[in-house]
Amino acid sequence: MYKRIVLIMLCFLVAMSCSSPSSPNNQGNIGNSGDSGQTGGNSGNSGGSGNIGDAGGIPWTEIAPPLPILDDEAKTYGIDISQDDNLIKQEIKSKLQAYYNDKKLYKVIFTGTPKAEYAQRNSLTKLVIEVTKDLPIGYNKNIEIDISNIYFNERKIKSKMFQGYTSSGEYTITFKFPENIIRVIEGNAFSLFSKFLKEITIPDSVIGIDAAAFQTDYKLEKVTFGANSKLEYIGDLAFTYSALKEITIPASVKSIGSRAFGSSSSLTTVIYLGTSPNDISHSGNIFDDTVTTLIVPNAPETSEEELKSKWQNFLGCNFTTIKKQIN
Repeated sequence: MYKRIVLIMLCFLVAMSCSSPSSPNNQGNIGNSGDSGQTGGNSGNSGGSGNIGDAGGIPWTEIAPPLPILDDEAKTYGIDISQDDNLIKQEIKSKLQAYYNDKKLYKVIFTGTPKAEYAQRNSLTKLVIEVTKDLPIGYNKNIEIDISNIYFNERKIKSKMFQGYTSSGEYTITFKFPENIIRVIEGNAFSLFSKFLKEITIPDSVIGIDAAAFQTDYKLEKVTFGANSKLEYIGDLAFTYSALKEITIPASVKSIGSRAFGSSSSLTTVIYLGTSPNDISHSGNIFDDTVTTLIVPNAPETSEEELKSKWQNFLGCNFTTIKKQIN
């Protein structure tokens, strides 16, 4: 009797083992889980073996960017932004003046890694503006803030990192961005430029502009997106209270937030590079009523009747002029 019971139990165990998943399939699931493989890819990239990360299928936005290679100019005039704010301010004053003495231009070159967070009181732009109070910068001069040598280790420009500041002076400020590095411009990163910022070129690598990123830049007349822009979204109030007269929206954009271009009384013209009026999700109140002209150079429609029928209410507007020619 005892032997019979043992035999029955052995048969039961054999049957159970046959019905369970096989070992190769279990190993395959572990290999495809992605976490371990992605970690290895990131480590490979940070060690200089970028192809390892790419081979793992990791989006470029998740791969650590390469360290900037400083040229002679950046080595000579560069200012490390990881220092104490007072030291940064001292170096801005000395190196801005030194650059002007050598090249008759005003230029600030920032290097190093960003701090964990910023406020308006210590934004890098505010530090520059405070220094310029003591410099004889003439009317209509320009100060270039070169941020292309900063190690944006998180691939983003942090909130309030370059927030503006109201002060005296009749000069302008322009920014030089790194190429193929930045993926997100966070909220208020460049807001509150009451008068110094007149134009900005957004790098092609940027996929997102967060809420209020350029809000209350009263003199901002021109925003340029590159031909190969990867921009996917523009947040609420991103460009409110600007002096824009026209804006070009890349075909890559998938969503635009509430009043992203609101309270901009000079804005009359929108140029959209996409092919369908239904490719962008939106709140319906992106622009003010001053916007009347829509230009859609890549639209498949050809006649005025077709364009009006398909595009008149694009992005919740009521366009009175719709055409395909930019010029």
